[in-house]
Amino acid sequence: MNYWSMPSLRERQKAMKEKINYVENIIKEICKYYSLTGDQVKGKSRKREIVKARFISIYIIKNETDFTLSAIGRIFNRDHSTILHSIKIINNTLTLRYDTDISDEMREIKKIINNLTY
Repeated sequence: MNYWSMPSLRERQKAMKEKINYVENIIKEICKYYSLTGDQVKGKSRKREIVKARFISIYIIKNETDFTLSAIGRIFNRDHSTILHSIKIINNTLTLRYDTDISDEMREIKKIINNLTY
């Protein structure tokens, strides 16, 4: 890559802002789907319905963006290992079919997310 083909700082900042807005829109749509607030999903609550929405949000953000585990952790005020744990839980649930409701919900949520622009 030569100097002239490198994106400017302004272009990189704009791209990052668009990614962050996209992630916030994902969280907003998932909150709307589960009738929760963003503060609840990003908060410390361990209620089953809130944890489920949080884990699904994390899983989708990891699959839809190139954010690192640490970057996703900063969004949710969590450590990268907690983010990895939530991704593994959802992945196991989907592949081993522990909970068929989550599979159906994920399909519906992904349809909604696909309508969002990056």
